[in-house]
Amino acid sequence: MSFFSALGLAWQIAGDTPGAVIAARAAWATGKGPISALRSFARATEGQVDDEVLAELEAGLRRVLQGLALVVRGAVTLSQALADPRVRQALDQALAGAIEAGFYAGVARATLIRWLEE
Repeated sequence: MSFFSALGLAWQIAGDTPGAVIAARAAWATGKGPISALRSFARATEGQVDDEVLAELEAGLRRVLQGLALVVRGAVTLSQALADPRVRQALDQALAGAIEAGFYAGVARATLIRWLEE
């Protein structure tokens, strides 16, 4: 079962079993986090969310957390790099080059359009 299939099933069950949603919210309110809330949700569905679905949802949440950790790490690395004046100077030069290239591309385009209209 894929993560999205498991998520869809849990979504459907949540609509049919309001007690499961209440249990998940109660667990979340204790500050234990999303995995604890998910397990409380699964227990309250009376077997509708089985071990396979629960495992896939937990694995999906862990993958999301890993992805967020990579984004944070990338942002920290980027901010550290941008603190280096040499990096900022290189980016300024690259940006100036890109703007200049865009300008000359616009000039060339205008020239070609004018030629085509003659």
